[in-house]
Amino acid sequence: MKVIALQTNPWIAMPEVLQKKALSSIPTSLQHSQAELRNAKLTCRSFNATLETSCDLFLNIIGWCKVSAVTIEELLLLKDILGCASFADARLANVLQDIRHLNCSGSTLDQNSLQQILNQCKNLEILEMDSCDNLIGLDLSEMSQLRVLDLNMCLNLKDIDLPSPSHLEVLDLSFSELMWVDLSAQENLKNLNLSNCTKLFLLNLSNQRELEILDLDGCSALFRLDLSNLTQLKVIDLNGCTGFITLDFSSQTLLEKLDLGHCIRLRNPKLENLCSLVELKLHNCDRLRELNLSNLGALKDLIISYCSTLDYLQFPVPSVLEKIDMRGCSALSQIDLSLQGQLQSVDVRWSDALEDF
Repeated sequence: MKVIALQTNPWIAMPEVLQKKALSSIPTSLQHSQAELRNAKLTCRSFNATLETSCDLFLNIIGWCKVSAVTIEELLLLKDILGCASFADARLANVLQDIRHLNCSGSTLDQNSLQQILNQCKNLEILEMDSCDNLIGLDLSEMSQLRVLDLNMCLNLKDIDLPSPSHLEVLDLSFSELMWVDLSAQENLKNLNLSNCTKLFLLNLSNQRELEILDLDGCSALFRLDLSNLTQLKVIDLNGCTGFITLDFSSQTLLEKLDLGHCIRLRNPKLENLCSLVELKLHNCDRLRELNLSNLGALKDLIISYCSTLDYLQFPVPSVLEKIDMRGCSALSQIDLSLQGQLQSVDVRWSDALEDF
């Protein structure tokens, strides 16, 4: 047995059959490309090595999988090299269980094949599966180490079982067909993106007390949202959530950015406690009549354009407002900007009643 060191990898024991050959090219970086793996495959073949020798070689070479992102293409190539009939083969299973970061983005594999791979990846921490059009349902219930899950643009995804227990911190399910999602075990979530899930009508966030970023842009089927337990929120995007009539932000004292644009049914959002809010968007809220911002002392950017029924507006006092967009506020007849000493931009175009401003 000959012992050889490969740059960043630990000492690796090479099979006896390889001692007679010059090892001209073996992957050593932590970011292996498909080309490198193919070269390694050809190297093995040139040695006339047995299948078992090839397996041993590759099981050593891919030690990088514990610290590097692995792509689905690399796994398929490895499966071919090892001659495995399926990803349940013990030789592959030993590799898959060590992978920490898997990238399946854009994969055309069928759902069963993808699920078979994931069933072996018990220790995954980061999973990228965006734009997997063949994905309809997914069971990740046993991936308790998962921290980041990206399923953005899985346009046919209708059902998902998330890890339980869970360490998940970042979850992106945007542009899916989900009608509801069970987040009861996701107590560590900090970033949740369900934007453009146009069929989502039920969402319970009572356990997401650590959540800092919530993106529900375009969730037009949602009509109820309880944020009372989400005291750590810093960014909320509800743009295009046309089902909301009222929203209560009384618990969001740390909130910095709030987008309520195109909430066309919204009448009376409770904004009084948003003392940390820097950016507020309320454009195209057709039924908004009154807006009292007197307690929003940190507000710098206000967008209320095309709120055609808004007839009362109270600015923060004291104020650090720098930009106000009031275009198309046709019902607003009077505003007092005398105490807005830091204003840099005010846009009142198409607000006919403010023509004397």
